[in-house]
Amino acid sequence: MFWYIFILFISFLSSLFLTPYFARLATKYDIVDKPGHRKVHKKILPLLGGVTLGSSFLITFILLFLISFLASLFSVKQVFFSDILIWKNFLIGRQFLGVIFSGIIVIGVGIADDKWGLPPKLKLLGQLIACVVLIYFGVRIFSLTINFTNYSINLFIIVIFVTVIWIIFLM
Repeated sequence: MFWYIFILFISFLSSLFLTPYFARLATKYDIVDKPGHRKVHKKILPLLGGVTLGSSFLITFILLFLISFLASLFSVKQVFFSDILIWKNFLIGRQFLGVIFSGIIVIGVGIADDKWGLPPKLKLLGQLIACVVLIYFGVRIFSLTINFTNYSINLFIIVIFVTVIWIIFLM
């Protein structure tokens, strides 16, 4: 339980400190939303909020990897690190790199969209590329479990289709 609270705390702190930084950066490079007749706000608002959250996620994810790696390297008792060592096989595997690389792609698409206002088809293309990277690195949804039951639906042939749809809808 400690590690879940620790991860939440690190994610919160990184978001807290990155938000003013990205707000200044957005203002400096004119990545802002200007007021207009169809807008509710009356003053210029900096964009890049999604980049802040995505960067916070990546920082937390990489920190989780480093802690897990150091715990296994120094043979720390698994009792203390039991929650985090469960993720060890995932974190040092291909899926970890897939999540990092696709996260960078999504953040890049978000920056481009905030700066130049990408058309929906181009944003969807960026999301599809991020999905392809995830799938290439082995991230897939193999089954869906119905809450409060032991019933699970195996996806068999439609694994990749469901994974792509799931990830696109979450972005």
